[in-house]
Amino acid sequence: MVDVATVAATREPDSSEGTREDATLAVAPSDTDTSAGRRRLIAAVVIGAAAVAIPYLWTLWALWSGSPDPLRGVPYDNFYDLQARAMFHGHLNIPNGYMGI
Repeated sequence: MVDVATVAATREPDSSEGTREDATLAVAPSDTDTSAGRRRLIAAVVIGAAAVAIPYLWTLWALWSGSPDPLRGVPYDNFYDLQARAMFHGHLNIPNGYMGI
């Protein structure tokens, strides 16, 4: 891995200036700053994912119904098929009785 602080750029000299061999690009942050920042980022991502996963899984698995069911079915699982057929026929409404509502 190349340290940015030691990299020098060489360029062709302009006619108006003399030869210039090395130009320092930038000073890179030290390894301790980078690793500390990376640790903080990883900790923030893990905490955020854990905080969001709880309500997400609660909603996804319908935990308010008594027991978790990760493979639960949706009562109207053919809704999109029915709507696509209606669109092919040139309208958006689904005939009464198809949804069971």
